[in-house]
Amino acid sequence: MTPAKRFDEIELIGTGRSPTASVPDEKGTPPPDSHAPLWRRALALGLDLSLLGALVLTLGPLLPTGIDLRAALAIAGFIAVFSLCYFTCGWMVWGRTLGGAVANVRVVTDDHLGVTFRRSFLRWTGLVISLATAGLGFVPALFPGHRSLADRISHTHVAQ
Repeated sequence: MTPAKRFDEIELIGTGRSPTASVPDEKGTPPPDSHAPLWRRALALGLDLSLLGALVLTLGPLLPTGIDLRAALAIAGFIAVFSLCYFTCGWMVWGRTLGGAVANVRVVTDDHLGVTFRRSFLRWTGLVISLATAGLGFVPALFPGHRSLADRISHTHVAQ
């Protein structure tokens, strides 16, 4: 029996490859079975958005009782920056967010290298655009290939 490692002995740096991802074919596209089911992706997104919604409800009492546009814009800006940090750091460091961990899905790149800041930022931008257009960016995921707007512009996909 091996002794338990102390927290400072645990290796946190990944290899740059996702252990759950399949090997791409000669065109560089991942096999279709590596994509996570849509219901798992929706569950992960729903959990992540509920966390952000809880943060909004927590910050609600900070707003003044009258209509103050500056205060509302300040809280909206804080939520936007927080969501940027939450999603991009989660995808870059662990390949998933808290919702992705619960739904057992992870974001991997099409070339199976590590998710860079640029790719995670583009993925977050696609997510914001999809949410701002009432879900139109998620419609392409319903067709063969199962790639949403965020997947397409960041050259990533969600694997199980």
